[in-house]
Amino acid sequence: MANDKSKTVDPTATETTNVDYSNWTEEQINFAPYWKPAPGKWFSGTLTDVDLRDPKFIRYQFQSLETIECHRGPGDESNDRHEKVMVHAGEKFSISVYKALENIFSDYLAVPFPVQVRVDVIRKDKTADGKDFWKLGAKVPPDTSKKLAEYRKAKAMKGAAKARPSLEG
Repeated sequence: MANDKSKTVDPTATETTNVDYSNWTEEQINFAPYWKPAPGKWFSGTLTDVDLRDPKFIRYQFQSLETIECHRGPGDESNDRHEKVMVHAGEKFSISVYKALENIFSDYLAVPFPVQVRVDVIRKDKTADGKDFWKLGAKVPPDTSKKLAEYRKAKAMKGAAKARPSLEG
């Protein structure tokens, strides 16, 4: 059996196998590269999940619709220890949880259909106490907008029905 021609040898393993893995696609298993905002930048993608693996570093996960510049390494903007990487259409990337997007992204994750979104950076601003924040905008395609409106209406109607007192004695 040691010289069985029907088996292939995986060069990275010490085991023999009956499966040819040479055309298999590598999966992304580490933290996805992260997108960093800057005035005038934008990205488009399908929101897929929230990465909760590190409670101090919660990220929204996207599947990119276009090629965008992202980063790997420490996310602290004050250092240069991160590397730039290009994320191509279909690949995963992540973004920080920005207050401007938090509610709408929670809404997108709750719907029973995928939501494609374009996020635009409008400007960097300051809060009343002097902290920086990003002014962001979000757009969805017309068909998604219609589906979201229908979903929100149905959800509101269901909530209103629950809140209404029963007419039965």
